Amino acid sequence: ADAFSSIIRLGVRRIWQITHPEKRDVVLGLGAVGHALVRHLVSEGRLVTAVDQRVDASDRALADEVGLLIIQGDLSERRVLEMAFLHKAQNVYVACGSDETNIEIGALAASVLNDAQRRINGPGTVPSDAPETALHVHLSSTRLVADLGDARDLGFVRGKDFTPFSLKTGIARDLMIQARFVQRAADLRQPRVHIVLCGLGDHGEALLIECLLTAYAANIGAPRITVFDRDADHAQRRLAACYPTLVDDSLPEEARPDIRFVAKDLQTLDMENDADLDAMDSSEAPPTAYVFACGDDLVNLSAGLRLEMAMQRLRRRAVPIHVRLWDRVIGPGDLAEEDPLSLLRTFGNARQTAARLLSEAPATEALARDLHKTYLAPRRDGEIASAARARMDKDWANLPEHARRSNFLSLIHI
Repeated sequence: ADAFSSIIRLGVRRIWQITHPEKRDVVLGLGAVGHALVRHLVSEGRLVTAVDQRVDASDRALADEVGLLIIQGDLSERRVLEMAFLHKAQNVYVACGSDETNIEIGALAASVLNDAQRRINGPGTVPSDAPETALHVHLSSTRLVADLGDARDLGFVRGKDFTPFSLKTGIARDLMIQARFVQRAADLRQPRVHIVLCGLGDHGEALLIECLLTAYAANIGAPRITVFDRDADHAQRRLAACYPTLVDDSLPEEARPDIRFVAKDLQTLDMENDADLDAMDSSEAPPTAYVFACGDDLVNLSAGLRLEMAMQRLRRRAVPIHVRLWDRVIGPGDLAEEDPLSLLRTFGNARQTAARLLSEAPATEALARDLHKTYLAPRRDGEIASAARARMDKDWANLPEHARRSNFLSLIHI
């Protein structure tokens, strides 16, 4: 009887979702990002279907808790995606593994959506530029998000049918607001922000770029960033290859950031007796804050706690410590309940960041279009457009991807 009632309940839930596509979303993948997306979407009253190859006890508990419909199957099989009725959803989110896997599944999902559109509208139908179902693909590499956007202008097939997004970029922006590095430097009467960034993976790189953008937007001196990484030489070469203007002499001296790389292993770093830490504390530009963002949450937390104890023992200059905990399950008010006297703060709540990104996306899209409309407004009589501006005198649908991204970045910083 229990098994029969379960089958009936799932069948009714599936029929109900398919008949209400305007309220339905599909999440492909039930990892940490997938769980964060599901919880936010359900809290907004959405009807959610999740698809994953492996369904464990935590996934079933989530389904029972929020009324989630789960389909178990291999996401690389077209048949499984067709069973999820992707075209009967308003949004499809892909967050099922590595960036390469997400791009492949995103391309397959786009193909399934295009085939469904042709079946509905006719065999000769060309896929619409504004489809009824929006396809979003999560990428961990913040640089890849930007590269895909530029590649779409060049006709990259696998990137033109979906919109990439990154929770790590959103988390980096949230930290800039929460930590208030610029205000902290002003309180300490420092001429510029000095961040000690421990770990330069994908997340560390996003934090470094957002720190630079925030400092420039605040119209203060170019920041100093000291990078601690176990393989400092590799991290320096990687940054130089991706952002050459940050390390060469192309920027004016007053706008050139001071980025230094130091080889350090966070697991063995002696927070009380390290010579490099001593030199930074006694320099003319001591640290404004420490940010721990290596790939291992336990290493981040352990190193952050050791540093805080060194500060409490007056062996280190007392400044804020921000520790990234990517896999930590945090409640909505958990961050606000941390001890206000503690120097250590955690960040990286995927659920809260997903909620903010998803809720702000429609408004940001509309504002970006309005911003471009203002740009296209009639000019003064006699004004001659430059060659660069003439290339941007296009409507939003025909605007290059890098120009669209410029509008989004302007709005984010505003």
